[in-house]
Amino acid sequence: MKRSIIRLSLFSIIFLLASCSAQKFARITLKKIKPDYTFTLDSLSEAPDYSNKNDWFLYQDSLKSEMDVFYIHPTTYLSNKYWNQPLSDSVNTAKTIRKSIEPQALLFDSIANVFAPRYRHATFYSFFDADSNGIKALDIALLDIKTAFKYFIEHANNDKPIIIAGHSQGSYIGIKLLKDKQIQKLIGDRLVIAYLIGWPVMEDDLIDMPYTFCEDATDLSCIASWNAQKKHTPFSMKRYTGKATVYSTNPLSW
Repeated sequence: MKRSIIRLSLFSIIFLLASCSAQKFARITLKKIKPDYTFTLDSLSEAPDYSNKNDWFLYQDSLKSEMDVFYIHPTTYLSNKYWNQPLSDSVNTAKTIRKSIEPQALLFDSIANVFAPRYRHATFYSFFDADSNGIKALDIALLDIKTAFKYFIEHANNDKPIIIAGHSQGSYIGIKLLKDKQIQKLIGDRLVIAYLIGWPVMEDDLIDMPYTFCEDATDLSCIASWNAQKKHTPFSMKRYTGKATVYSTNPLSW
């Protein structure tokens, strides 16, 4: 019995030290990816031109499907060089294609025309500086996506049903997109579902939307969302949610 207690105690200590080390390592890493300048509009790269198909990862303007998917990719930019990824960064663009466009956006290829804009998304550290430079960088990302969505509606959608899909930063932006009154008018009654994964959808968010939260697999004009994080991640959603009510969909059972 004593040996078992000793083993258990040693295991607990090792686990605690490992967890502390992981958190310390995470804090050091975060410092290394923090841009070392104050955000200004002058520091931004040129805005995307959505009439140029090169500023889209996917622009499937075809008649293959009677439904469209507008996909907003997650954060792939971890650099401290800029607060927003320049579209000229070909290395990170290739990374985004490999890690999000191919495994996520193209999942919808068999059921819909997929539209995935490139945008000056905010570097990962922005979420740890969401009351200063970070929020300004995220606002630029939102501005680009709003511009892309308006172009998509005007030039490609042709009143077809719409799915909006996002992940992480893409879902953060997707929520703000759906709260925008002008965007709501553009969508009308054509929203099939919004898959906003990896970012909390809160009760207050729904107050500003004409959409409900999905409760069943047959629901329409609703939002489905869920989160999954490592236990000891330094990035806690609580910094954004506080004690607010957060909605979640079980993607298997609904």
